[in-house]
Amino acid sequence: MPGYARHQADEQTQNCLMRYAYQAYVNSAIY
Repeated sequence: MPGYARHQADEQTQNCLMRYAYQAYVNSAIY
């Protein structure tokens, strides 16, 4: 099911972006 696989990939990308944004937020909060 390509649609389902694509949905899974989108969720993975979202998680990565959220984690990256959170890390950047924490790092900026430290300084």
